[in-house]
Amino acid sequence: MSLNESVLPGRDSLQSPSLQPHRFNRMEMAGSLGDLGTLLPLAIGMILINGLSPAAIFFSVAFFYFFSGLYFRLTCPVEPMKVIAAYAIATGVTATEIQASCLLTFVMLLFFGATGLISLISKYVPKAVIRGVQLSTGLLLVSQGVKLMVGTSAFQELSQAAEPYLTIQNIG
Repeated sequence: MSLNESVLPGRDSLQSPSLQPHRFNRMEMAGSLGDLGTLLPLAIGMILINGLSPAAIFFSVAFFYFFSGLYFRLTCPVEPMKVIAAYAIATGVTATEIQASCLLTFVMLLFFGATGLISLISKYVPKAVIRGVQLSTGLLLVSQGVKLMVGTSAFQELSQAAEPYLTIQNIG
């Protein structure tokens, strides 16, 4: 593929994102709802477990998605923030610690992207390391989910918030 060939159908790969036309059709509408399956459970978990403000979470998510969509003409992936949310829920860290980790992640990704170091890092980090981080994050969420189902999570014990109708201990 040459530099002038389009990576996406109908888009010139050398064209500035801000010069590309806006599109809104059923495909864009369906794609706009793609993150809800992970965003809502993580947001609700962070509201309940970590004590984050629902208004602050949903306002900042809407703000980021709206303006990144205006500039890039597509939504930006927010996988680093999903990993931070998963670890925050699993370990029960405070809102201040979550904010600090998000700010640090932003600064690091901005630095790596602006200097071009991200492509160098991607060459030397093996896929096994990436899969290991993904697996450990998934296992942390599974273990926290099991604790929530059994009713033994730290949140439920401190807040006495065990839901008796949704726990495994009350089946049968």
